[in-house]
Amino acid sequence: MCKGWLWDADWQAWYYCDDSGVMQKGCWSWIDNEWYGFFWDGKMCQGWIWDADWQAWFYCFNNGVMARNMWIDGYWVNDSGVWVH
Repeated sequence: MCKGWLWDADWQAWYYCDDSGVMQKGCWSWIDNEWYGFFWDGKMCQGWIWDADWQAWFYCFNNGVMARNMWIDGYWVNDSGVWVH
């Protein structure tokens, strides 16, 4: 059973399975005191991400961590990670 981070060399992508072995898909997950985003297929989010549920833009660094309370590419993201315009 998968637990923790999993690198898929074929897809060149990171995935995450929680402690019960469930792959995170289509969600934001709190992991090791950071927010991470996962696409519907389980791939970890990177870069600017449109979240249709929140109706907002978010930014995830290359390591998958959501940016919060900082400027990214000249845009401010707040404590929730939402681009404030």
